Amino acid sequence: MALTAEQSPPQGSAPLRDIRVVASAPSIAKQGGRPWRRLLDALAREGIGYDLFTTDAPGHATTLARECALSGCEMVVAVGGDGTIGEVVNGLMQVPIEQRPPLGILPLGRGNDFVRTLDFPTDPLEVARLLREGTPRPLDVGRMTCRALDGEGTREVYSVNVLSIGFAADVTQSVATYGRNLGGTWPYVRGLVSNLLRWKNKPAEIIVDGQKHVVDVFTVNVGNGRFYGGGMYAAPGAAIDDGLFDVVIIEGLSVPEVIWLMPTNYNGNFEAVKKVRMVRGSRVELNTPAPALVQIDGDIAGQTPATCEIHKHAVRLIY
Repeated sequence: MALTAEQSPPQGSAPLRDIRVVASAPSIAKQGGRPWRRLLDALAREGIGYDLFTTDAPGHATTLARECALSGCEMVVAVGGDGTIGEVVNGLMQVPIEQRPPLGILPLGRGNDFVRTLDFPTDPLEVARLLREGTPRPLDVGRMTCRALDGEGTREVYSVNVLSIGFAADVTQSVATYGRNLGGTWPYVRGLVSNLLRWKNKPAEIIVDGQKHVVDVFTVNVGNGRFYGGGMYAAPGAAIDDGLFDVVIIEGLSVPEVIWLMPTNYNGNFEAVKKVRMVRGSRVELNTPAPALVQIDGDIAGQTPATCEIHKHAVRLIY
């Protein structure tokens, strides 16, 4: 595929870096175009050369990121939310590791949960400065294999943040149905309430590095990052560079227990909850008697059974 792009104007001196900016068209539209245009202006003022590519369909950012990496650029910058970041990472993972350029991010999505783990700047001017002065640091990437939604075959997806089954995945499905035009936590709260009224805990088998857990589950989170759902804790102790998933198994809860434990979603104090198990491992298998939805980085990716394997330090992230 031949890449076509909007290029940065010359600034009188040679650009310090050759950057490819992959921007989510829906995220830009929702923000009115101002934050990312401020980023491009800041890049130009810093003397950083860039080519800009905007997506035109789901999955397009993956194709763009792969082609940008193969072009030999010095950095790929993802402009958008968790979905766009995930798509860009999937594109980079399709390229041999020695050809993967560092990844930069301008958070411009609904939840922006991945960057919460990093305490990442959201101001475009700060992001431009970080892209110029920041250090590439190692980022683990999870390879997730699950059954396709139509039940035919399997699907492989790379993840940098959180995979979930159970209640969290069902809420994600609800958010995708009616929450796309809203921002922050509200879509997730609405999805939580609507699903809670009809929720039934589900039997599941979770195998972490060979250690088996058979329980009725409310939610299981497999975290490389710490947050999901617009700022709720999924895996409070997760680190993006330790070569391990943090697996949080929340056993079956009643509706009163869910309501009582709601503050825990925001303070991350899962260790004080008896029905929560937390384990770490580099390989996780999720099995259920009946297919259950699997959410990956804020999108429904498929169904169980699912397998998660960590690729340690697979990508370099500027932060």
